[in-house]
Amino acid sequence: MGAKDSRHGRSLGDRSPDKDFLYRDELQGWKIDGNLTRLDVIWSRYGEKRHI
Repeated sequence: MGAKDSRHGRSLGDRSPDKDFLYRDELQGWKIDGNLTRLDVIWSRYGEKRHI
């Protein structure tokens, strides 16, 4: 299986996307370019309250 056949994903959880989304541009760029097949983010202090 070559590098093009592999799938890469990342899950992030933190308090606030405005203060805590480190490497936002890089991660979103990898998603757009297809180098990251899945990017899940959840924020405990933004929008609906959730435990992370």
